Amino acid sequence: MSYLNRLMHDITSNPQAMHLINPDGMSSDYRMDQLRESFRELEWEKKAIIKGNFKGQYRRDMTDDQIISRMDSAGRLDADDGLVFARQLEEIDPRRFEVIRKPLDVWKRVIPIKAFQPGIRNITYRVRDYSGKAELNSAANVTELALADATAQEATNRVYAWNVGYQYSSQELRQAAIAGVPLQTDKVIAVEIAYRERIQEVMFTGNTQLGLEGMFNHTGVTNTQVAAGAVNTDRTWTTATTKTPAEIVADITGMTSEIAVATRGKFGNSNMVIALPIAQFRYLGDTRMESGTDTTIMQFILQNNQSNGISRFEPVYELAGVGTGDTDLAVAYPMDPEVVEAQIAESILWSPMEIRGRAFLFGSEMEFGGVAVRYPVAMTQRYGV
Repeated sequence: MSYLNRLMHDITSNPQAMHLINPDGMSSDYRMDQLRESFRELEWEKKAIIKGNFKGQYRRDMTDDQIISRMDSAGRLDADDGLVFARQLEEIDPRRFEVIRKPLDVWKRVIPIKAFQPGIRNITYRVRDYSGKAELNSAANVTELALADATAQEATNRVYAWNVGYQYSSQELRQAAIAGVPLQTDKVIAVEIAYRERIQEVMFTGNTQLGLEGMFNHTGVTNTQVAAGAVNTDRTWTTATTKTPAEIVADITGMTSEIAVATRGKFGNSNMVIALPIAQFRYLGDTRMESGTDTTIMQFILQNNQSNGISRFEPVYELAGVGTGDTDLAVAYPMDPEVVEAQIAESILWSPMEIRGRAFLFGSEMEFGGVAVRYPVAMTQRYGV
């Protein structure tokens, strides 16, 4: 059966299609002959348009087989050359979908920020200290006086300029004009994502090439392995078979106690943050402290913050696998710029457009350094959680 005969068979065997063609329900061979002729002519014209090398003259006295044979001589119709094009059966979803990425603004939530004007190359801060102790007056030292003094030390953090840009060709520009697409929008978003990824990396884990240390790998911060459970040697905080809720609570509150002792009570008693990998954060938030109660481990700790000083928990994707031996890491610290602070000029500076051949180039710069860990004893880490 030829292509046209199959097409006619499909139509005539479809009651709905026949009703549209012959709404009065009367049989009409003449009407069907007209339909067949229209299809024959349409196929011929479509072949001439689609196949550039097709040449021929349509003749009504030709049979279906002769028409198909003539068209085959110039190359058979492709799969997408049917009466209904595949693109006509396609629906374009107007919603916008993007590849899933890790959150790239977490550092803003977990680190105090020092914003500065673009152009700054170094940020220097001074650490003051005081010495001296009052002495008891006595007849033996009436001419002597105990002395107190103030000293200051300077520390400097380097600021680095980073760059990324985008470009498009003159052809892309013409195509965007025809399609009515804002060409710059997605490319500018790509630039912003490129900066955000780099910023979060530098703030959390530094940059070895530049000698920058991050918040989670600073060498001055105490880094010890989490204690093993009493029942077995497993240490993690992610399954019920490892440590009891009470042992996990002791691990976490022990971190803030360590800070309080190391800083002589200046830190560790309030405004403390516990940063955790996502799996541990979810486990503490979902696991009950005791059977028969709705209070989770996380809720129990936060409800007793008068003694442990913990004000919130923060999920941080980057803490998974960055501890010693590629283990997961937990970090405790006060949300205080006196202890830790990120340094950044948050605005992106765009350069004038450059024309390179048939391409248009747009460059940009952004300035930021790492983090200043000013008081490392006020932070502590536990690996193997």
